[in-house]
Amino acid sequence: MQLNMSINSEYLTVDELAGISGRARKDDQIAWLVAKGWRHTVNAAGAPIVGRWYARMKLAGVDLAESLSQQPVMPDFSKAR
Repeated sequence: MQLNMSINSEYLTVDELAGISGRARKDDQIAWLVAKGWRHTVNAAGAPIVGRWYARMKLAGVDLAESLSQQPVMPDFSKAR
């Protein structure tokens, strides 16, 4: 079994977006994205565009808005020599 991990673009393909949303029509894909809280943009043809990195984080359960709003944890160097 070969696992294909190649990335051809910075955003999901039409087939990938259809696979994630379970919808073939672009209007239905947009409705699904909105209902699920996925950030996206729409190109000149009216098709939804979703960033590949963003999709991977969403599918992994990472809440990007929460992660970005948290204060970074900084190491305590006060006792270092």
